Amino acid sequence: MPITIKGLQETQRANQENVAAMRPTGIFGLAIKNATIQAQAYEAGVIHVDTGALKSSRLIKVVGLQGQIYTDPGAYGPSGRPYIYGFWEHKRGGSHAFAERTVKEAGPMIGRRAEDTLLRGLR
Repeated sequence: MPITIKGLQETQRANQENVAAMRPTGIFGLAIKNATIQAQAYEAGVIHVDTGALKSSRLIKVVGLQGQIYTDPGAYGPSGRPYIYGFWEHKRGGSHAFAERTVKEAGPMIGRRAEDTLLRGLR
């Protein structure tokens, strides 16, 4: 069953609760988890919003030492499937390139925070 825009906020909230409940393995896992959460939060702030479907459909997955932000392929909003139009929105470039902007604009700060987490944990 596709997730409609009405269900996207609940899906996003459940995803955030699942990520918060993850128990990362060691200090490296904690740094990855925190960096992924910070990247998603930044990205949510720069995504252009019309209906909110794309923003709400961006989910987090952290497995071991890998964090991922992705568009829920089952999400469906008034403009169609965010999984599809999110790709084209990002391809427009400039202020529309939400993932690229996150890496360029917030990446260094998120990296420093991850480094701080590691240094504190290794002392």
